[in-house]
Amino acid sequence: ISGVKEAKKTLSELGEIENISGVLGGFAQMGLALGTVGALIYGVKKSFDFAMEADSIKQVNSQFEILSRNAGIVPEILKTGIEEATQGMVDADDALKAANKAIVELGVNAKRIPEIMEMARKVTILFGGDMEENFAKLSQAAATGNTRLLRTMGIVVDNDDALKAYARTVGKFVSDLTDQEKKNAILNAVLEKQNTALKGAGTGVETLAVRWMKFKTSIKEVYDAVILAYDKMIGAEFQAMITLASDKLKQFAN
Repeated sequence: ISGVKEAKKTLSELGEIENISGVLGGFAQMGLALGTVGALIYGVKKSFDFAMEADSIKQVNSQFEILSRNAGIVPEILKTGIEEATQGMVDADDALKAANKAIVELGVNAKRIPEIMEMARKVTILFGGDMEENFAKLSQAAATGNTRLLRTMGIVVDNDDALKAYARTVGKFVSDLTDQEKKNAILNAVLEKQNTALKGAGTGVETLAVRWMKFKTSIKEVYDAVILAYDKMIGAEFQAMITLASDKLKQFAN
């Protein structure tokens, strides 16, 4: 009994109470309030995460528009070609990220990105791996002439033969080819492998691995669509709320 009295005395120092049940009730109310605040903070954090993801998606699309136009390409046409080439194995956002880098690397040959993307899809079907990484290797090889990167994907290109073949088509000696013409020659030779080394890829029954890639892509695209829809509905209001909340917190801190 003396222990209970002592505990009550100690708790009384925290505030005016009549009995232990009152204290517990106070704690319960405080816990409920803290829980509400915690839920609010969690909701704000998730809204912030959604806003950031939506901003990232919009930024990728904006970059694609700018880079495409700077390369003399109609963005809508290039985007349609990329979507047709991936055939659901890469989601739109990731495909555009990869394309943005390739546009810079390929320069005037950027208009052929859908062909390279289609080749990356066939390589992935035959040899596995990540389609975005395979696309990056193909575009880098075409841009730099370093075709050794492609041997792990079953693609062997003889650069000398490629240059000679291209020189014949333009009526020049190999030594007279410009740097851009040499890049054109390598790119043509790489893409030609679709008709030989990769012939028939992607035309048969889809493997479980390919179906799984497409399934993950579908989930990601639905998620991105939800993010963008959420941002469209309350994006501006959320930004205003964050600004207001920030101002209030500053006032509270002071």
